[in-house]
Formats: sequence, C-alpha cells, structure tokens
Amino acid sequence: MASQLIPLNEIASDAEFFRGTRFRSYKVGMSNVNEEDDYYEYLLVDNGDPYMLLVNSSSGHGRIKAGNVMCYVQKLPNVNRAVVTAAAMQYSMGLANIFLVNAE
Repeated sequence: MASQLIPLNEIASDAEFFRGTRFRSYKVGMSNVNEEDDYYEYLLVDNGDPYMLLVNSSSGHGRIKAGNVMCYVQKLPNVNRAVVTAAAMQYSMGLANIFLVNAE
C-alpha cells in the first residue's frame, strides 16, 4: 500500500483527524541517515482525555524513539466524537516539515 504525504500547511484548518491518523516530521536531525530518511512518524492516540496524544510510531531507523509522546493535541470540544482539527494539529506540531501520511 503506497502512502501519500500531504503538507500539513496545505490542509484546511477545519479538516478533522481521528485516532490512528499518522503524521510525519522531517528534518529531525538524525545522524548517519539520508535526508529522505531523516524523519519520525507519529500516530494520534485517544486516551479519553480532552486531548489526544501524538506518539512516535517510527520503525526502523527511528525505533529508539518509538512510544515517546511528542505532544498533546486538543480535541474538538462540544462534539460527540473524538476528533482533532488541522488547526489544532498545526498549533501543536507547527508547520515546518510536517506531513499527513495518507494511505492509499
């Protein structure tokens, strides 16, 4: 299954993401890797709080960081579902070198 990378800054701020959505952060500063492999992958995890966790789910070269929490992302309030918006993701992760991993 191929994955498409969509820059987070090109996604509408009201787009919604659910648990299990993957994001990739490039240029993380790993040594001894090609520039194209200098990334960590993160997974949205819902723990029942008003925030979702963004957890490092990297395998291979980034596995040493797997399981680390990068940040908390505020859920959309006053809705009957666990969801975060692109605006909340942009606030929590920033915009530089951040991509949505869209599995096709």
